[in-house]
Amino acid sequence: MATTSLARSCCRAAPVVRVRAGESKHVGRPLSASHQEGQAPLQSTCAGTEGLTAAEKKIVALHEEACAAGQKNYVDPVTSYLVLTKVAHLERGHCCGSSCRHCPYGQTNVKDPSKKKRFNSFFYA
Repeated sequence: MATTSLARSCCRAAPVVRVRAGESKHVGRPLSASHQEGQAPLQSTCAGTEGLTAAEKKIVALHEEACAAGQKNYVDPVTSYLVLTKVAHLERGHCCGSSCRHCPYGQTNVKDPSKKKRFNSFFYA
């Protein structure tokens, strides 16, 4: 039997249908045309991005789009590395200690203080 819950980003929610334990099928909001073409969305829909650089705004928009689609990662536009989303971190259930960009746990398990990053209201930079 399928149940429905919400996968949340910073501003929006997308319905998620649980098919089996550990599996999800995302329904509702399709990916934007710019995302389908491999291009980053033009801007974030989150309020408060005015103080961020253009690159940081692009990261916020990519993260928001990935979370809204229920994706566990997205590709960093500068480095081409895969970056875990808040969805993946919440699924793990605790801070892994790797100084992750979108850690929802405040990077509490990062042992080396020099590796902790500053929080810019949206992610660790």
